[in-house]
Amino acid sequence: MSAFAEAVEIFTAQGIGVIPTRRETPAMPMVRHPDRFGVPASRRLLENPRFQDANAAIWAGRRSHLTIVDIDSTDPMHVSEAIKAFGNTPLKVSTPSGGVHLYYQHANEQRRIRPFGKSLPLDVLGCGVVVVP
Repeated sequence: MSAFAEAVEIFTAQGIGVIPTRRETPAMPMVRHPDRFGVPASRRLLENPRFQDANAAIWAGRRSHLTIVDIDSTDPMHVSEAIKAFGNTPLKVSTPSGGVHLYYQHANEQRRIRPFGKSLPLDVLGCGVVVVP
Protein backbone atom coordinates (compact mmCIF):
# COMPACT_ATOMS: atom_id res chain seq x y z
CA MET A 1 0.00 0.00 0.00
CA SER A 2 1.35 3.45 -0.88
CA ALA A 3 2.01 6.15 1.71
CA PHE A 4 -0.85 8.20 0.30
CA ALA A 5 -3.31 5.28 0.33
CA GLU A 6 -2.34 4.31 3.87
CA ALA A 7 -2.73 7.89 5.11
CA VAL A 8 -6.12 8.22 3.39
CA GLU A 9 -7.29 5.08 5.19
CA ILE A 10 -6.12 6.31 8.60
CA PHE A 11 -6.86 10.05 8.49
CA THR A 12 -10.14 10.09 6.56
CA ALA A 13 -11.58 7.69 9.15
CA GLN A 14 -11.02 10.59 11.58
CA GLY A 15 -12.59 13.14 9.23
CA ILE A 16 -9.27 14.60 8.07
CA GLY A 17 -8.51 15.14 4.39
CA VAL A 18 -5.18 13.89 3.03
CA ILE A 19 -3.16 15.85 0.48
CA PRO A 20 -0.98 13.98 -2.02
CA THR A 21 2.54 15.41 -2.17
CA ARG A 22 5.64 14.79 -4.22
CA ARG A 23 8.08 12.35 -2.68
CA GLU A 24 11.00 14.68 -3.43
CA THR A 25 12.07 17.34 -0.98
CA PRO A 26 10.44 19.75 -0.54
CA ALA A 27 7.23 17.73 -0.47
CA MET A 28 5.03 20.02 -2.54
CA PRO A 29 1.26 19.39 -2.78
CA MET A 30 0.20 17.76 -6.04
CA VAL A 31 -3.26 19.40 -5.97
CA ARG A 32 -4.62 22.91 -6.14
CA HIS A 33 -5.94 24.58 -3.00
CA PRO A 34 -4.63 22.04 -0.47
CA ASP A 35 -6.07 24.21 2.30
CA ARG A 36 -9.57 23.24 1.11
CA PHE A 37 -8.89 19.56 0.61
CA GLY A 38 -11.37 17.29 2.35
CA VAL A 39 -12.22 13.65 2.90
CA PRO A 40 -14.29 13.09 -0.29
CA ALA A 41 -11.53 14.51 -2.51
CA SER A 42 -8.88 12.42 -0.74
CA ARG A 43 -10.87 9.23 -1.31
CA ARG A 44 -11.54 10.07 -5.00
CA LEU A 45 -7.82 10.48 -5.66
CA LEU A 46 -7.13 6.90 -4.60
CA GLU A 47 -8.51 5.81 -7.99
CA ASN A 48 -6.20 8.14 -9.95
CA PRO A 49 -2.95 6.45 -11.07
CA ARG A 50 -1.16 9.81 -10.90
CA PHE A 51 -1.24 9.64 -7.10
CA GLN A 52 -0.38 5.96 -6.57
CA ASP A 53 3.21 6.75 -5.57
CA ALA A 54 2.48 10.04 -3.82
CA ASN A 55 3.56 10.88 -0.32
CA ALA A 56 0.92 12.20 2.10
CA ALA A 57 0.28 15.36 4.07
CA ILE A 58 -2.51 17.02 6.00
CA TRP A 59 -3.42 20.69 6.37
CA ALA A 60 -2.79 21.60 10.00
CA GLY A 61 -5.12 24.06 11.67
CA ARG A 62 -8.84 24.68 11.76
CA ARG A 63 -9.66 22.31 8.91
CA SER A 64 -8.03 19.24 10.50
CA HIS A 65 -8.39 20.44 14.12
CA LEU A 66 -4.71 19.51 14.61
CA THR A 67 -1.54 21.33 15.56
CA ILE A 68 1.67 19.38 15.16
CA VAL A 69 4.86 20.06 17.07
CA ASP A 70 7.66 18.89 14.77
CA ILE A 71 10.85 18.05 16.65
CA ASP A 72 13.78 17.91 14.25
CA SER A 73 16.14 16.09 16.57
CA THR A 74 16.96 12.54 17.58
CA ASP A 75 17.76 13.68 21.14
CA PRO A 76 15.10 12.37 23.58
CA MET A 77 15.71 15.39 25.82
CA HIS A 78 14.24 17.62 23.09
CA VAL A 79 11.06 15.55 23.14
CA SER A 80 10.90 15.86 26.94
CA GLU A 81 11.39 19.63 26.71
CA ALA A 82 8.66 19.93 24.07
CA ILE A 83 6.24 17.96 26.27
CA LYS A 84 7.09 20.24 29.20
CA ALA A 85 6.33 23.28 27.03
CA PHE A 86 3.16 22.01 25.31
CA GLY A 87 1.83 19.23 27.55
CA ASN A 88 1.68 15.51 27.01
CA THR A 89 -0.13 13.94 24.09
CA PRO A 90 -1.08 10.33 23.42
CA LEU A 91 -0.13 10.69 19.75
CA LYS A 92 3.64 10.73 19.24
CA VAL A 93 4.93 9.62 15.85
CA SER A 94 8.52 8.99 14.76
CA THR A 95 9.53 10.68 11.53
CA PRO A 96 11.75 9.08 8.88
CA SER A 97 14.61 11.45 9.81
CA GLY A 98 14.55 10.27 13.44
CA GLY A 99 12.57 13.21 14.80
CA VAL A 100 9.13 13.16 16.37
CA HIS A 101 5.74 14.69 15.61
CA LEU A 102 3.55 15.46 18.61
CA TYR A 103 -0.13 15.85 17.69
CA TYR A 104 -2.40 18.22 19.62
CA GLN A 105 -5.92 19.56 19.26
CA HIS A 106 -5.74 22.85 17.38
CA ALA A 107 -6.26 25.94 19.54
CA ASN A 108 -5.68 28.72 16.98
CA GLU A 109 -1.90 28.30 16.90
CA GLN A 110 -0.09 29.67 13.88
CA ARG A 111 2.92 28.26 12.06
CA ARG A 112 6.01 29.15 14.12
CA ILE A 113 9.42 27.97 13.01
CA ARG A 114 11.98 27.57 15.81
CA PRO A 115 10.07 29.62 18.42
CA PHE A 116 12.64 28.63 21.10
CA GLY A 117 15.67 29.33 18.91
CA LYS A 118 18.47 26.83 18.36
CA SER A 119 18.31 25.46 21.89
CA LEU A 120 15.10 23.52 21.16
CA PRO A 121 14.90 22.48 17.49
CA LEU A 122 11.17 22.34 16.95
CA ASP A 123 8.47 23.94 14.86
CA VAL A 124 4.85 24.58 15.84
CA LEU A 125 2.74 23.72 12.79
CA GLY A 126 -0.61 25.33 13.52
CA CYS A 127 -1.47 25.89 9.87
CA GLY A 128 -0.23 24.75 6.50
CA VAL A 129 0.92 21.52 4.93
CA VAL A 130 2.45 18.89 7.22
CA VAL A 131 3.85 15.68 5.74
CA VAL A 132 2.66 12.75 7.81
CA PRO A 133 5.22 10.06 8.69
